[in-house]
Amino acid sequence: MPEENDVTQAQPKKKSSLKLVLIGLIVMILVPVIGFGIAAKVLMSDSEKKTDSLEDNEMGEVYPLETIVVNIANTHGTRYLRAGITFEVSGKEVIKELDKRNSQVTDILIMILSNKELNDLIDTAGKNQIRREILDKVNAKLTDGKLKNIYFTEFVIQ
Repeated sequence: MPEENDVTQAQPKKKSSLKLVLIGLIVMILVPVIGFGIAAKVLMSDSEKKTDSLEDNEMGEVYPLETIVVNIANTHGTRYLRAGITFEVSGKEVIKELDKRNSQVTDILIMILSNKELNDLIDTAGKNQIRREILDKVNAKLTDGKLKNIYFTEFVIQ
């Protein structure tokens, strides 16, 4: 009799190990399929965002500023930056406000640019940081709209 018990116990072990193998195969198949589905959805939403941003690529109203010349920080007045800047604005009401706040905006630009060292002005990352600073500080002063973007129309270091 003990032999019959051994046989009956061996069969459930085979069934349970077969179940484990099947579950493992299903998981191995489902994980990549689910991962692919998620990746496809993310990529699709990214491409939709790019399409939306292409529609936003139309140039809005612009407000060109007078050229600004400042000494570069820590050069003892031997180096300077000459910068031409144009603001892209959210609407015509912002242009009127910028006309009224021209002195404030010029002061903000002079303070930001004159505090930059030569290394901050040379590379693209530094210029983008300057754009963000100008955007944040000027937008903080505006009440009738906002700046959408900042363009350097001239950027000469001497």
